[in-house]
Amino acid sequence: SPVTFPARPSGLIVTGVALTAGGSKVAVAWGTQPWARRAAGITAEVQVIDLATGDEQAWTTRQGNIPDGVETIADLSWGTGDRLLGFEWGAGRGASGYHLLDTGDPGAGLLSRQVPTPWLTGGRTLNWAFLAGPAQRVIAAVSQPPRGKPHDPDGIPAIVEFSVRTGQVLHILDGPGPYGGGWVVDSVDPSGQHVLISVPQLARIDNGVVTPVHVPGPQVNQGIFPAW
Repeated sequence: SPVTFPARPSGLIVTGVALTAGGSKVAVAWGTQPWARRAAGITAEVQVIDLATGDEQAWTTRQGNIPDGVETIADLSWGTGDRLLGFEWGAGRGASGYHLLDTGDPGAGLLSRQVPTPWLTGGRTLNWAFLAGPAQRVIAAVSQPPRGKPHDPDGIPAIVEFSVRTGQVLHILDGPGPYGGGWVVDSVDPSGQHVLISVPQLARIDNGVVTPVHVPGPQVNQGIFPAW
């Protein structure tokens, strides 16, 4: 069924889309053009649209000129209660922060609730992150191991699961390994027990057990690389 969205914010482009598990709401993230280094006024926005009624809520940032450049909202995902949205802020431009947005609170600030990630030190970065279950855990790919320590268990590349409440790593689901580009999390089921990953190889993680997924064609089995 075609979905009619409210008017797009002026000058912004889509940087993420997420559908609730029940299919009742869709969230759309908007951001400044990727080639922009400075921007004034609203530089990012999240819209949540009720697909049954067409009602829309929006949260924006008016941070204006950001010293280190225009940041991006990426990897939108819903908790199973269809109220909390998780996303990365600053993805692709240095260390990313992970945030939660309470869509049941129209007065919430877009960046008002940052999840602590004390383990993001030594050049480690967070990418491809998804909320798991009722927004209590996040499953993400982390990359950039410390120099000279390719097998450091705190270093990466690896797939990790961390606590929304404390930010502490609960489990290392896969890795670390000797792959310079790290891993990619492609999808997480609503329970958070089943994860699809790629790079260096397409695989499933089911309750902590990694199983390669064999797809016809040798290039696919060597890993799926996102186009952006």
